[in-house]
Amino acid sequence: MRGFVCCGDCDYPMTSTWAKGRNDYYAYYMCRQRGCVSSKKSISRDRVEEELQDLVEGLTPAPELFELADAIFRDQWGKRAEASRLEATQNRVEIGSVEKQISKLIDRLVEAESTAVVSAYEAKVEKLERRKAALEEKVSKCGRSARGYDTTFQTALQLLSNPWNLWETGRLEDRRAMLRLVFGGHIKFHRENGFQTPEISLPFKALSDFSGHKEGMVPAAGVEPAA
Repeated sequence: MRGFVCCGDCDYPMTSTWAKGRNDYYAYYMCRQRGCVSSKKSISRDRVEEELQDLVEGLTPAPELFELADAIFRDQWGKRAEASRLEATQNRVEIGSVEKQISKLIDRLVEAESTAVVSAYEAKVEKLERRKAALEEKVSKCGRSARGYDTTFQTALQLLSNPWNLWETGRLEDRRAMLRLVFGGHIKFHRENGFQTPEISLPFKALSDFSGHKEGMVPAAGVEPAA
């Protein structure tokens, strides 16, 4: 959490340090900002991470709420997929209409004798060809075989349902990813009062909105109530 957790007194990012005990080394976080009342006063890493776990698990959606959100997202996915298929069908119909117009213009072009008329027909054909190409590009995009909802969002949904699992892998990159997933920025830790009310990321804000201003969320122990 070095560089991510800030001092609750001065908002300055904390650094990490090790201290040698009788039989082992122990990890601490510390504010080194000059003039801060908490400067050089160490906080046990174990305490910070235990309170982080309480904080993250307190923001984790209750199973019923997560199932509701999943159902809503799945429904929207289906509606968008259906809208995409409908758009592709409409574009194909328009392509057929454009091709007929081009065919008629070419017939007239062959029979035309005036240079001015020929130029006018050629300009119209060129314009219709550009329109046809644009429609064909839209159809190709709409017609791409997309992965299903579960395949596309499986990993994201697993993280949202229990982000602390990512921390428990012990890998630095996973822990950093979890912090970015859950929080909207740096989080403040006060050496006496613990974590202050953090800014949470958009996915968790959305799930909170589903709950009706956090009703249905797992209660967060030791976290200040939001203002």
